[in-house]
Amino acid sequence: MQKTAVALWLGSLPVFAGALVGCGGSGLTVASAWLDPPVTVDGDPAEWDGALTPVTDLHGSFAARNDDSTLAVCVVVEDRALQRQILLAGMTVWFDASGGREKSFGVRYPVGMEEGWLPGRGGEPDSLARERLRAAIDQELSEFEIIGPGKYDRMRYGVHEVPDITARINQAHGLMTLELEIPLDADASRFALTPAQGKPISVGLECRPRHGYGGGYRQGGPPGGGPGGEGGGIEGPGGFGGMRGRPPGEAPLDLEVWVSVPVAGRTKG
Repeated sequence: MQKTAVALWLGSLPVFAGALVGCGGSGLTVASAWLDPPVTVDGDPAEWDGALTPVTDLHGSFAARNDDSTLAVCVVVEDRALQRQILLAGMTVWFDASGGREKSFGVRYPVGMEEGWLPGRGGEPDSLARERLRAAIDQELSEFEIIGPGKYDRMRYGVHEVPDITARINQAHGLMTLELEIPLDADASRFALTPAQGKPISVGLECRPRHGYGGGYRQGGPPGGGPGGEGGGIEGPGGFGGMRGRPPGEAPLDLEVWVSVPVAGRTKG
């Protein structure tokens, strides 16, 4: 399994016209391809070119690859508001090896911003607000949370602490790309998925709005301009639409999409 650091490159974001509201399970099937050669988990979708399947509810696309020991998934999000919500509120990628929609094992990444991260309060200078926001983003992307496999298991780890699980999120050219690798070899990792005979692996993508982080921010106002309504008007360090909120009156996003992933077998020959 490829091991890489987790980083975020903040670039410019064009406006995406669509919006995802009240999304439920789509029942989509995306067959996994054989993982040969291995992918580099770096948040760059170039290695997945031609393999990504559009997912309407996600306003983006999805792909999966596997070999005998690893499942790799790639999630590309085009919607600017959803990109921002994922960064602020976090996202959980669920895995159900029985092909259902059981939320018993998942990886929360990014984990979401901690309370009190909002810059621009008390009239602080723009430069300080940007530094605080960048530090908050760096902190968020330095760890992930593993939920399960036990009923009460929920632990947060530094991204280098669990070599069996590799994740990276990246933003460039108006796209947010999340790559995640999960082990399939139960003898090698306690976090491994064991696909049921003849069953696909179900992958769930969940991002629920949290109070103040759900996209219902009031637009306008520089970092030093105070709260500016729920969540405040946040100017980020050069990416994610300036970290500003959705236009007034638009509902927060509520994402839950499930994809059925039949695993690939090794091709003979």
